[in-house]
Amino acid sequence: MKTIYYLFLLFTFGFTTLTDAKAKPIINTADTVYCNGAPVLFTANAPGSVSYIWDFGDQSGIKTSLTNTYSHTFNIAGTFIITLVVQDASFNYDTTKKVIRIKPNVTANFNLDQYSTSGKFCISTEFSISQWSDIKGFDSLHWDFGDGTKSKIFSPHHTYNATGIYNIKLDAYGFCGAHSTSKQVEIVNDADGKPENNLYVQAPFVCPGKSVNISSYFSPPAPDSMRIFTGDGKSTLVNEFDYFYQNKGIYLLKSIAYNRCGSDTDEYQLTVTDSFDHQSYLYRSGTTLCQGQTANLSVSGIGIYKSTIDMGDGNVITLEKGESYLNHVYSNTGTFSVQAILEYECGQPDTLYEQFIVGTSGTVYPFSIYLNQSKVCPNEQVYINGPYIELSDTLFVDYGDGSTETFTDRSNSITHRYGSTGTYTIVMKKTNACGNFQSASTILNVS
Repeated sequence: MKTIYYLFLLFTFGFTTLTDAKAKPIINTADTVYCNGAPVLFTANAPGSVSYIWDFGDQSGIKTSLTNTYSHTFNIAGTFIITLVVQDASFNYDTTKKVIRIKPNVTANFNLDQYSTSGKFCISTEFSISQWSDIKGFDSLHWDFGDGTKSKIFSPHHTYNATGIYNIKLDAYGFCGAHSTSKQVEIVNDADGKPENNLYVQAPFVCPGKSVNISSYFSPPAPDSMRIFTGDGKSTLVNEFDYFYQNKGIYLLKSIAYNRCGSDTDEYQLTVTDSFDHQSYLYRSGTTLCQGQTANLSVSGIGIYKSTIDMGDGNVITLEKGESYLNHVYSNTGTFSVQAILEYECGQPDTLYEQFIVGTSGTVYPFSIYLNQSKVCPNEQVYINGPYIELSDTLFVDYGDGSTETFTDRSNSITHRYGSTGTYTIVMKKTNACGNFQSASTILNVS
């Protein structure tokens, strides 16, 4: 026990060399540079040693052996400091280090920045290599675009001058070997290569003097140029912007995208008015609540900038622009009428109504417990699904192995691990704010 404790201190303080050490170790390898995933054989030249402790510097943990050789495989590339501690028969220790470089395997998996849903590209397309390509471990690269054009740089650009089907090939060469990949592109000079244009407007209605977001996006192949016409005599080359219409009316917006293979047009009709259906709604989480249970409300609609909500119990809550949800707890029982006044950026406000009944006899409905599997191994994680938990509900779980857990307002994902074999009864009890409850149970076999 004394020797083991001393060895622990040795590692804790970074393999401190002892002054009375008799062994003078040296780490020998066939080379100092290896490939990722290839085994490396380490040999300790340490006469008189009887045990060897290795740290390979790659967070793989401490390795021990009784012989002077050890084979280790590095699973990541990098430069690693190998530390060896040796012990002789008299329990003397010494340490040595060696640097090993592990190079990554060669990969030539490239992607193009350009994409076409049809696989066809217009003759004007300039191809480039995506920054998300997996190209690594190389000493040299050789690109062949299939039309006689070649390149040796990392990220070349290329435009084809003639129609046809071309094979783009990349050969990568490095210390750890070679790898090749290729992609085929079809170059056309007709309507098959024109861009697909989509015009998007934030809403079909907008108030005078208020901003509306307008954007145009494109399904591949991408255009060489585009223009958006706002329907009021103006246009822009910007593909997304906020715009202000000062006057009421109906405006026909148009977006046109071009390339050498043709053009595509998309249109959208926008109404600028101070009188339109705001499509407003007031939602509640349920009409019957227990005293002390949280009530949930939300509002939605086009152009809402403020909502004033009277909860019917003397409390008035204001939601500013961008806010749409609120929670409220009624301290007394009774029937409460909720009134929400929604004010808009233009037009007349709307008044919406809802009702909550707060009592002491809220119902808890029967439920079942579901397991992702009915039989598991010791220490294997079990996923347990129980009832839906409302705000102010409580869920008590007895796992049957002496451990319990309580969830309030939500249960999320319930998991548990059993350390011993056996048959366990899992019990759940759901209680609402009224104190009413339902229970359920199920059996789990651990073997």
